[in-house]
Amino acid sequence: MPMSTLDWSPFVLAEKGESLLAPRSIDTIGGIGDRIRIAAFSERMAIHAFTWAANHYQDATTELKETWLSLSQEEGNHYSWLMKRMKELSIDPAERKVSDRLWDSFLACKTARDFSLYMATAEHRGMIAGETVAKKLKFADPETSQIFGKIAFEEIKHVEYALKYFPDLKSDFEKKTK
Repeated sequence: MPMSTLDWSPFVLAEKGESLLAPRSIDTIGGIGDRIRIAAFSERMAIHAFTWAANHYQDATTELKETWLSLSQEEGNHYSWLMKRMKELSIDPAERKVSDRLWDSFLACKTARDFSLYMATAEHRGMIAGETVAKKLKFADPETSQIFGKIAFEEIKHVEYALKYFPDLKSDFEKKTK
């Protein structure tokens, strides 16, 4: 599934090598929007990545492929929650550009094991970011805080799946997430 075949709308992609604008202060609606936009686009990439992996990696077991397809659906839920919240807050997903570097990294993984490690570290980063945003918005925007907190909690399970299917990844995972 090459990048050119995917429609990422309503998001606007930055050109390869283009620098993105830094997120605005989380104390502003624009800053909240920046965080929701980044998270929503990450979830969108994860939806496609898990589906792509299930169809691409011949070295993955049937059980792992089924798990990836299930995770794709969970990522779809996360994406829906975030997009609904953006609409409620009148935040335009296309207002600022997003990067597809994460997607390119998924496509570069050679084996199911490599993909699992990369995805686990990406999910871990998302979990940490989600927890941070949830804490910062707890009082200013409880509804958005709750969404980020719920997503962060569910990402824990996504990381655990990678380690379930590839227990030998644990030390590599720990090195990459310290």
